[in-house]
Amino acid sequence: MGGEWVRGNLQGQCAAQLGFAAAPYPCASLTGLSLPDTTITAAQVYPAGASIPEYSGGALTTTTTTAAVPLCRVVGTIQPSTNPANDSNINFEVWLPTANWTGRYEQVGNGGFAGSIEYTPLRGAVAINNAAASTDDGSHQPAGAAGGSFALGHPQRINDYGYRAVHRTDLDAQVIVTAFYGRPPSHTYFNGCSKGGEEALMEVQRYPHDFRWHSRERCQQLRSAFVGTDLQCDASD
Repeated sequence: MGGEWVRGNLQGQCAAQLGFAAAPYPCASLTGLSLPDTTITAAQVYPAGASIPEYSGGALTTTTTTAAVPLCRVVGTIQPSTNPANDSNINFEVWLPTANWTGRYEQVGNGGFAGSIEYTPLRGAVAINNAAASTDDGSHQPAGAAGGSFALGHPQRINDYGYRAVHRTDLDAQVIVTAFYGRPPSHTYFNGCSKGGEEALMEVQRYPHDFRWHSRERCQQLRSAFVGTDLQCDASD
């Protein structure tokens, strides 16, 4: 289940089950979406140039970033029901340009042990009017803690960091995008290097329908490399 599911099933009978009867939805009302294992804690509009307070581990900080364009910012937390120890805490954000949306959805990757929302690439994606999302991979840990200590004794957090956080963020984000704009994204991208490269390869292998893998030549190369995956190749790019 991934991007193809969103495009094929969101509008119509599934919409009511997800907490809305019709789209588009105003920004503030996105907190009312009912998404599996997800709590949407904030949905707010910011004008271009406004200071946006950053989150760390789900808590507001005194650090700020700047809205490159007018946008709706959605903040949420995912605690997967597949996590019997209630050990997961995946934080994510979705930024939605309020005008001149390109029709594209871009999810940005992380680096190192992750643990934080990637505000710089998130801001860059929205600056070119893409809807965009980032997750902290559920691997937040206190300042000064040893690198990777989030995983010690927490096998579900390892799953989140390894693959689940990116996938579950994509599922939620594409529903949010569709609710806000009244239509699903026409193109979906994953943009990352370092840890983001690993995240992309995990998506290719585990959830090939989450994103459309552009360009066609690269998509065919990935199909050849990962035999048995049903990648979605887009001939238009």
